[in-house]
Amino acid sequence: GGGGPRDAPSAPLLPPPTWRFTLPYASLEAVLPSAHTYLAASRLPYGDRAAALADLAARRVSAATFDPSRLADYGEALAWEGPARLAGPLTSQAGRLAITDARLYFQPLDDLDGDVPVRSHELARVGALARRRAGLRPVGLEVFFLLDGAGAGASLVPDRAGAWGGPSALFTFPSPAARDAAAGALARGLAAKGSAGPASASAPSSSASTSAMFEDPSRIAAVTAAWSAGRLSNLDYLLFLNLAAGRSFADVSQYPVVPWVLSDWTSPVLDLSNPASFRDLSKPMGALSPTRLATFKERMAHMGGSGPGGGGPGHPDARDAPFLYGTHFSCPGYVLFWLVRAAPAHMLRLQGGRFDAPDRLFASVGEAWASAAGSPADVKELIPEFYLSDPSFLVNGSGLALGRRQDGRPVDDVALPPWSGGDPSAFLAAHRAALESPRASANLHHWVDLVFGFKARGPAALAADNLFHPLTYEDALPADLEAAFPDPRDRAALEVQVSEFGQCPRQLFTEPHPRRTVCPAWEKEGGSGGESASGATATTSPAALALAVLATVSAAVEGGSGGSDGGAAVPVPPGGVGPDGLAALDVLPVEAPEVLSAAAAGPAEAVQAAAAAAAPPAAAPAPPAAPTAAPSARG
Repeated sequence: GGGGPRDAPSAPLLPPPTWRFTLPYASLEAVLPSAHTYLAASRLPYGDRAAALADLAARRVSAATFDPSRLADYGEALAWEGPARLAGPLTSQAGRLAITDARLYFQPLDDLDGDVPVRSHELARVGALARRRAGLRPVGLEVFFLLDGAGAGASLVPDRAGAWGGPSALFTFPSPAARDAAAGALARGLAAKGSAGPASASAPSSSASTSAMFEDPSRIAAVTAAWSAGRLSNLDYLLFLNLAAGRSFADVSQYPVVPWVLSDWTSPVLDLSNPASFRDLSKPMGALSPTRLATFKERMAHMGGSGPGGGGPGHPDARDAPFLYGTHFSCPGYVLFWLVRAAPAHMLRLQGGRFDAPDRLFASVGEAWASAAGSPADVKELIPEFYLSDPSFLVNGSGLALGRRQDGRPVDDVALPPWSGGDPSAFLAAHRAALESPRASANLHHWVDLVFGFKARGPAALAADNLFHPLTYEDALPADLEAAFPDPRDRAALEVQVSEFGQCPRQLFTEPHPRRTVCPAWEKEGGSGGESASGATATTSPAALALAVLATVSAAVEGGSGGSDGGAAVPVPPGGVGPDGLAALDVLPVEAPEVLSAAAAGPAEAVQAAAAAAAPPAAAPAPPAAPTAAPSARG
């Protein structure tokens, strides 16, 4: 040993590389000015460089135009054309969106995929439209495409080269006005076609009617009435609320969110008749542990100020207002935490080309619950995949090298609770049965109040220990972001925080949500005798659920079988977690005609009519008053 020479990485002395380019599609004179401009920008300090590059990109986008030679039929009439971005998981591609009387086109500014210069889809195969938010701003538009057939194996209708390879496309626009102009042109084109295609389990009857469900308070109230009366499964209703509140499978920053319903992850047998098996749905995840909640409250008490305008706690327009939870129940990191095995490329993109540390990866359902219920840095809820039938996100089918934890255990397939017998499919089936169980049905409205309802924000959120960082709420940002934050570095930091640290869904209800009055019996396959959206499309991409859910909801509201018809209903049990408990609710026929007639009523009348249709006998207390749907808020 001692001071002998040691091996060191070699550092070969090579001459600087010389790059030679050929320009088959452009002249040197056209390329050199841009090359010099970008070279100059690259030598600026970081903040100035980012601003210069953003300005150059904006100029390029505004100067671009749609190439009419890319039309599938030169006889098509152009109805709208303008700048837009095609959003994907953690990506965004600039380009031009064009809408004709026959097709929807997207011409990317740079054909990064190298396959086709323009993507297009027939308007006849557009199933629905939904206004969306992007970075808390109302500038998004999601377009859903009809599937060829329903159920397992469904795929997009064959189209000429360049069709989208997924069930929806999410676009963002420079402003709300541009988004609304594009949405209007697309809606008029669909109306001129007369229909959005054939109705099926994977396609609603028309894009106009299904789009209205997202934004019309009376339609949302009618869906609530159908769920309360047992015409929709719990999962279908939760998925619908997510869609109506702006959540999308195409956006990991606003991915659909569903609750943990169980707290028993250690027993050899899962007893769904035991109240101790279930999580308290009246409390947010951060409030399940009294000790942890006390720590959150102590921290909030030491936060100063109430923010601009004196909004105080619970008012998200005050961007420096105190808050309980600095982390969120749903954000890109949490979504990809669950999906690391099913979507490893997205995790690699989020983590800069490598997986997270093995001890921070999703390795055990029980450990994930313990963290979310007790860790001071974790309050995450679940994603819909936990209640579907595809177990791929629980199994390391690709043999990913996820590393070893500090105790030496390799991270491979997810460790499941003992009551599942180690079978991922059995776990998902039992977990779905728990969600659809009478006890979960009796208390699900409490969770809806916290995430989509009157306890989601304001003084009620503060009283319910449900207060998140102000920048997670939909009206946290000013309408004119550039005027409020002239420094592009400040805007960039704000946009990163909004997109990566969680966003609350749009508030759908401003009064307490009604309880469920009928709980249809749940069967392992296909729901309770009917074919629910979440059962019929369980083997397809989760993103394909959107139209299936809308079709199921339409059937339930308008008189079809929906997802809960044909099974024997059971009473929703007493013993709720609220201070007053839950009244004993008796079983009523699923085919209640009053529910069907309520579908055309207003928000309050619709739910009141459903409550009356499903009311218990005179000896039992009646359900609470109907909630008031929040005013329609585009985006």
